[in-house]
Amino acid sequence: MKDIVVMGAGLGGLSVGAILSKKGYRVTIIEKHHIVGGYSTNFVRKSKNGLKFNFDTALHGIANLKENRNFYNILDELGVIENIKILRKKEVGTIFFSGEYLDIPDSFDEYKNFLFELFPDEKNGIEKLFTFYKKFDDKLETSLNDGAIFDEFIELSTISLYDFLKRYVDNDEFIRVFTFLWLYYGLSPKELNALYFSLSWIGYHIGGTYYIQGGSQSLSNAFKKIIENNGGKIILNEEIIKITTTSDKITSVTTNKNNCYSGDIFIMNGSPIEFANLFDDNSLKKRLKDELENREVGISLTQLYIGLDKNPTDLGVTKSDYFFLGEEKENYGFDFILNKDYKNTPLTIINYNSLDSTLNPETGFLAITIGDVFSNWDNLSDIEYKKQKKEVTEILLQRLYSYFPALEKHIILTELGTPKTMKRYTNNTEGAVYGFKQNLNEAGLKRVFQQLKNTNLYLSGAWTQPGGGYEGAIISGLFCANLIERETISENRFSLLYYLFKFLGSNYYMKGFIAKLNKKNIDFDATFKFFFKDINKSYYISFIDGRALLANNIADNRSCEVSIEVTYTDWLALSFDKIDGEKAFKTEVLKVEGKLEYFFKLKKLLN
Repeated sequence: MKDIVVMGAGLGGLSVGAILSKKGYRVTIIEKHHIVGGYSTNFVRKSKNGLKFNFDTALHGIANLKENRNFYNILDELGVIENIKILRKKEVGTIFFSGEYLDIPDSFDEYKNFLFELFPDEKNGIEKLFTFYKKFDDKLETSLNDGAIFDEFIELSTISLYDFLKRYVDNDEFIRVFTFLWLYYGLSPKELNALYFSLSWIGYHIGGTYYIQGGSQSLSNAFKKIIENNGGKIILNEEIIKITTTSDKITSVTTNKNNCYSGDIFIMNGSPIEFANLFDDNSLKKRLKDELENREVGISLTQLYIGLDKNPTDLGVTKSDYFFLGEEKENYGFDFILNKDYKNTPLTIINYNSLDSTLNPETGFLAITIGDVFSNWDNLSDIEYKKQKKEVTEILLQRLYSYFPALEKHIILTELGTPKTMKRYTNNTEGAVYGFKQNLNEAGLKRVFQQLKNTNLYLSGAWTQPGGGYEGAIISGLFCANLIERETISENRFSLLYYLFKFLGSNYYMKGFIAKLNKKNIDFDATFKFFFKDINKSYYISFIDGRALLANNIADNRSCEVSIEVTYTDWLALSFDKIDGEKAFKTEVLKVEGKLEYFFKLKKLLN
């Protein structure tokens, strides 16, 4: 088996490391921090009077852990479920809206009925929206393993969350309530791509909302245990400072302790922007930077960790997650984040005692979370930075007291984490917690693919597909591991027909291709243009009345539903599983234009 080197022990790196180590690969993970997990960690602080607080860095809820859901089954098969205790939350969150607190149910049907009552005039549109999400979820649950891409996936990838919801319910107050979680995806509903929000939404409201007992460190430690039990190594307290390459392949990485780690495959878990600066070879560095060019970095967060001398539930904080949406409606308060307006920015208050009574059984733990950007904290001297931290802490505390005045006399410890804190512990560019902005430019298949073409470099984590968040980072590890395994298997495949068609040429291949298609049940009419750019030759295939017909040398201006551009060599390799089809599509080895729904119908026929 091959040697795998994973750069970074965030959830994406731990996930891919656990999967590959169980499959027999020799896995080494290198992490700069003294613990694994990235943003999925806990830390302990003591107050002046000796009280101890176990602070969860980030986790407030994780979705899709109902038994027999895909995500649950992945963690179960891997062995994570047996090493954690899952706690069901009472609600997704509690929003402060129109002067009252409203609990948002995680149950699909209960949430629908809740919205019916809140917006009775929009019942028809709400019903249609929930029907769409149910259909989307059904297809998603059946397509995760085979990688199929379907109509609902494409639709959500091409539209903002705001514009998508407007199709169903043209009511801004409804959208304001429905999108209350937008802060956890890093963009306002008008910029946030609908796919990212929708994936999490169905996770919470169909797959269930949960917390992990002991905090997010318990989840990270469960992955760590699997890796080490299967012979993998996790190197802590070492930071990678150099990536050595030969002929567009990485050969080794060197750490700040002057240790060198060699391997066959290297996986970046973390910001590829930061890693790109470590290459010793300018050509590979340029290729990676070209792939990352014009991609915008997402926002960070500022979080105030608060220790109390008693359980906050006894002081009026009776729910686990409070969302205060702010007053600005035009851009949902996102402009407050960009303009350093900490008095008005939307915020959440998390009562961790309500999430997990065992985390701090003798004390209380609250966290206030707000969106923030690195530029709000950059270019400050140490004195200015400490002063601003103190000012922001006081602003957030005063806002907390305005909602829950009984807390003021019971807070005995505070610690503020800023975007600079996020960057220091994770090396994520600008302290971004969601990787690249989750907007239309990074939607779905447009997000950075998980392999740099024709290299041994792969990516996992929030910066790559499918996106940010706990579930997204873990699934990125699954996708990455599947890619590596397919590539390793394909290296050993041999097909006589592959070499025969390579020798005989494209005319013979296309005739065979048509013959194969006509053995299938063709239920659509469309015309496809294939342009093999390495031999400068075009072919047209028309599907008419259940038959596939080949026509060559037809004028280029012929009306086609789909145009496919690829080299003949790569198309042959795709046909005989020598390279992965989904990877070729995502990296534009296979360039497709026109009506994608017909392309995926063809893909289904070929499967």
